[in-house]
Amino acid sequence: MIKLRKTATIPTDQGQLQINVTSATNRFPIENATISISDSFEPDQTLEEVTTNSSGQSPQLTLAAPPLDYSLEAGSPRPYTEYTLRVTAPDFEPVLVTGTEVLPGVLAVQPIQMRPLDLGPSPSD
Repeated sequence: MIKLRKTATIPTDQGQLQINVTSATNRFPIENATISISDSFEPDQTLEEVTTNSSGQSPQLTLAAPPLDYSLEAGSPRPYTEYTLRVTAPDFEPVLVTGTEVLPGVLAVQPIQMRPLDLGPSPSD
């Protein structure tokens, strides 16, 4: 589930996105996860590539969004832009998220949980 926070400093034709990456097994943050962001209509064309910090968070990214007026008028085009996220990290299964919504003038926070790879038996087994 995406969380939205209104921020006063974002232009009305842009929105912000922050991605929080954690382990699915213990919810610990995953440092140095690589996140590739693309428009959902052109998923093979990377717009941004960022890395998570020690808290498992990406930087706050400013991305294109439709004009704010689209959300105020009935019958207007959709009032958000959809992005595709590809997340990789050592020792974790890759994650693909489609349909992350970025609305104008707000910060969207996208949580992502990654599953550890099955590394097989430990050397002591």
